Amino acid sequence: MAFYDRTWNDRMTSTIGYSRVDIDNSDLQAADAFKTGQYALANILFYPVEHVMFGPEIQCGQRKNNSDGWSVNDFRVQFSAKINFGHSWGGQ
Repeated sequence: MAFYDRTWNDRMTSTIGYSRVDIDNSDLQAADAFKTGQYALANILFYPVEHVMFGPEIQCGQRKNNSDGWSVNDFRVQFSAKINFGHSWGGQ
């Protein structure tokens, strides 16, 4: 797994990342047991005013099974937005 965060300026950031897992399946595991998974993403986030964030993200993933030959690719585009109202519950 590796991710890199980049702050371009006080109003724009980006993240790019990759993750992979490989399982050494045993001989007795089912043919459709999880074997390999990969995931990558990249985004660009904007902070137009204080307490507001929004931006797009692209994601791609892949899963392969143990020994039945099945695999799938998944591609997504996601849009996120956040408003921070700045109120704390409890504590000081």
